[in-house]
Amino acid sequence: MKQEKQGTGMSGVQGYRPIPLTIDDDYTFLDRGRWFRLASGAFRRFAYGVLRIYNRLFFGLRVQGRENLRGIRGGAVTICNHVNMIDCTFVGCECGRKKPYFPTLKSNLEIPYIRKLVEYLGGFPIPETPKAFRSFSRKIEEMLREGKWIHLFPEGHLVPYCTELREFKRGAFGYACRCRVPVIPFVVTYRENTGLRRLLRRNPSLDLTILPPVYPRPDADREESLRLMELCHRQMKEVIGRSRQQGRKVPDTPAASCPEGEEETVPAV
Repeated sequence: MKQEKQGTGMSGVQGYRPIPLTIDDDYTFLDRGRWFRLASGAFRRFAYGVLRIYNRLFFGLRVQGRENLRGIRGGAVTICNHVNMIDCTFVGCECGRKKPYFPTLKSNLEIPYIRKLVEYLGGFPIPETPKAFRSFSRKIEEMLREGKWIHLFPEGHLVPYCTELREFKRGAFGYACRCRVPVIPFVVTYRENTGLRRLLRRNPSLDLTILPPVYPRPDADREESLRLMELCHRQMKEVIGRSRQQGRKVPDTPAASCPEGEEETVPAV
């Protein structure tokens, strides 16, 4: 019997035969066919409806600041601290009709069956070569100018239940400046489990705070992307600080010490 190859993806190491994905300069990143768009739209509405319930029940997710998403026209870059395997769905469930697209690991699109689910949810692969990455960046900018929302993790990799806000990469803020679109920060914080959840869950319950959009100045340049990055980092760090001041204790877990993450999601730009 032929042994299956081991592949990695959003669920860790699993036994499956990966379907190799080649990303070159001509790769389209997202299927723009009419039927795909219809199927993707229907699937995303269904999936986010289910995920909203799942996130509330399983993670105890509570959301604050939904009013900050009202009145935003055109494209936008959403960002969040990356502390959960499916925290991109926390963001997606709150964006209404503006369901964000998100770059994901190339390996997630090499998993049989899962690859289509990722694509239907708006995922597209992060390239591994500089030449393909230029095409990737052009695609993101094209989508932002078309009025779409793109979700990026400026910390660059996943560290489950990390209690600190890590250093940001500048890429997300560069896209926002070049396309003249706002950055919308989302922040995941923790609270101590209560009631039955205290018995059933080791990890803490989660809160999601949506901050007001931050707009680049009209004369945006490279320094403006740095200003946006520092401003968003400061605001998000303040949310995490306030959560601690409110006495929201977090159980000691191995992941909470914030070791170096292994799952890279958005490369430095």
